[in-house]
Amino acid sequence: MPSGWFKREHLELLARYCQHQVRAERFNRWANATTGETLNDGFSLEDFDRLCRMAERESRASLALARSMRITHQAQLRAETAATKRRSRPDIPDTWNGDQTPPWE
Repeated sequence: MPSGWFKREHLELLARYCQHQVRAERFNRWANATTGETLNDGFSLEDFDRLCRMAERESRASLALARSMRITHQAQLRAETAATKRRSRPDIPDTWNGDQTPPWE
């Protein structure tokens, strides 16, 4: 973010945002590491579901804070600017029918 974007009164929100992001990443990493073997070793499907709900809760909290601090991608672009940028990329098809290879692959 540009210099001066965050004021002193935003520092607590920024700290909370970082904490929620770290927790969400940690819970997602644990959930992604869960395998059928893990479930057989005493880690139940209910435990996995609880872990996924915890990750979702942390992600929602961090998104709410990001929106309130206007640091989401959407908050930084006006709709007209986004449309102009989109039109300037001829390598991305106007419609997506699923038959094409995504540009990021």
